[in-house]
Amino acid sequence: SSQLRDQETLCAQLKSGSIISNFKDSSIDDIKNSIEDSISSHEDDPLIGLGVLFELLWNNSNEEEKQNILSNIKKSM
Repeated sequence: SSQLRDQETLCAQLKSGSIISNFKDSSIDDIKNSIEDSISSHEDDPLIGLGVLFELLWNNSNEEEKQNILSNIKKSM
């Protein structure tokens, strides 16, 4: 139902804001370590955080950078 989708959207937005605020004062090494820990854990919650970080990366990339991201993903498959 649309009410359930609205609740899921709100929950995702809250998680996204929380994840962003958690990293706001982090160093590059802290962010790198967190990404590597999230990937190695294979748990769902850290992977949600990676999705938020990827969204930030994508939304702040120009078209050339997006093509590089896509090429790297494709090469990795």
